[in-house]
Amino acid sequence: MEMDLTSLQSVRNFVSQFQARKLPINILICNAGIMACPYSKTVDGFESQFAVNHLAHFLLTTTLLPQLKAGKPSRVVVVSSLANKNGGINWNDINL
Repeated sequence: MEMDLTSLQSVRNFVSQFQARKLPINILICNAGIMACPYSKTVDGFESQFAVNHLAHFLLTTTLLPQLKAGKPSRVVVVSSLANKNGGINWNDINL
């Protein structure tokens, strides 16, 4: 199964394929990310780095919650870095 984190539809498709297999899930590790990429927008219209590093992981995690709850004990691990120390977020324009 493949998933492209620059496409929220790809994340939804992945979850649908996973759910169709009716497998338990005990751990989800969100470790994919991009950094310092040239400015671009995803097919959904979001800035690429924000979409990949945050929105796609949020969608993946929330849509897999039923399987995670059923597979208890289960865990979600989100891997990060200290790169956030070098910047901030403009809540009035999340697309920078």
